[in-house]
Amino acid sequence: MLVRILLGATFALIVWRVIGLGFRPQDDALFHSAKAISGKSWHEILVLRDSNWVDPYPGWHAILGGVYGLSRCSVDGLVVFSIVALFLLFALTPIALLRRPEAWALALVLMLAARPGFTTRPLLGRPYVFSMAVLLAMLLLWRRVQTEPRPLTPLIAIFVLVTAQSWIHGNWYLLALPGLALLMARRWRAARRIGLVTALGVLAGACLTGHPCMFLRQTLVSRMFSLAHPQLQSMLPTEFQARYADFQSALAVVSIVIARRIWSRAHAEPLHRNPAFLLCCLGWVLGQRVLRFWIDWGMPAAILWTAQELQTMLASRLPALSWKRVPAAVGLGAVLFVTVTADTGSRWSKPWPHEPLRADRPEHKGLLPEPGGIVYNDMLQTFYMTIYGNPTGPWRYLQGSDATLMPMDDLQTLFRIRWNDGTSESYMPWVQKMRTQDRMILLRPRDRPPNIPGLQWKYVPGDTWVGRVPAGSG
Repeated sequence: MLVRILLGATFALIVWRVIGLGFRPQDDALFHSAKAISGKSWHEILVLRDSNWVDPYPGWHAILGGVYGLSRCSVDGLVVFSIVALFLLFALTPIALLRRPEAWALALVLMLAARPGFTTRPLLGRPYVFSMAVLLAMLLLWRRVQTEPRPLTPLIAIFVLVTAQSWIHGNWYLLALPGLALLMARRWRAARRIGLVTALGVLAGACLTGHPCMFLRQTLVSRMFSLAHPQLQSMLPTEFQARYADFQSALAVVSIVIARRIWSRAHAEPLHRNPAFLLCCLGWVLGQRVLRFWIDWGMPAAILWTAQELQTMLASRLPALSWKRVPAAVGLGAVLFVTVTADTGSRWSKPWPHEPLRADRPEHKGLLPEPGGIVYNDMLQTFYMTIYGNPTGPWRYLQGSDATLMPMDDLQTLFRIRWNDGTSESYMPWVQKMRTQDRMILLRPRDRPPNIPGLQWKYVPGDTWVGRVPAGSG
């Protein structure tokens, strides 16, 4: 228990230090927090392709809305809550469920040394972090489901977690991956039991949305459209893009496999029977097509599998009640704290490259859309920063967190803009549609004003240009 407390405090200090350095994400966490404060529906924020669209993250927005209702905090306060709550959930789940929690800290140190870029992933304050925590819990509970004759407690826990994941994150279809890993490992009993509980949990989570059939259908259709529709990779959310294979992490996993063989443990479980290891391999392969398979599923499985292997090695060398575990946990915690909180390349303290426009600032008066207007933007960052600065703004955004949600004609216009590197002609379909209450907001350096005719342009410090239809026209 003392080791768990020490490591839990280490992770709390890590997130406290990162927040204290000024770190704030620049993507979906801003939007989720702003939406919770705005109280608006999905249709009141975005110009959507399909009129029958429900919130894909109803649970997370309900939680943030509840926190806001109790605290009346700012958008930034909700962003901080998102970072802290989700990171601690991810970091503390193995601390609570592993027999040797220090193995989790050691595995994180080793894998982050191989792949430093993963350090920021659990700290972005987005609901996918909850899905990562659910994955860790399922990979830690499956053995009890496999071996116990009536494993009610782990099955109930998995049901509750899957229900919450489907309601909070929405990407319920990814929960098939742990079941697939169990089938690959030929853990038939666990696969049957967890598969049934997962299906029931997904249905329960969908029912919590109030529109179960529409919610389930919409999630699948949206993802299939995002991946199948011909477009540039840069138009996809980062986690849906293809990436080169992560050979550094693969080398770290291979090193653990070699160390495992050197240890000469005759009782060692075969790798092809370990679902965590197989999910790691599956995520690594699929991640070359869609990055999310690796960074959100394969990589956490790899870290957990490493922790389980290290746990076995530690147990063979150090008794469970040995006081030597305490200084070892302190040392590992110190190394992990330095590793994660090191401000390498100003990754935690780097200021935002673009300041958000704010309707309450006198110098920004008239730059934002009028009531009922639309923000035309060619970059997601414009959406994130503008809604963060104006959560209750009485306008909508053409491009939100996923470009493929846009109406088809606007999506084609965006495709031409990206394909032609932002030539003035490619923007003309949007210019022709704009009204006097609309605004086009582009991120460009001051010395590169947009050469887009038909609009009046004004530069705002922070490399932002705002275009509007001249009064009396459009």
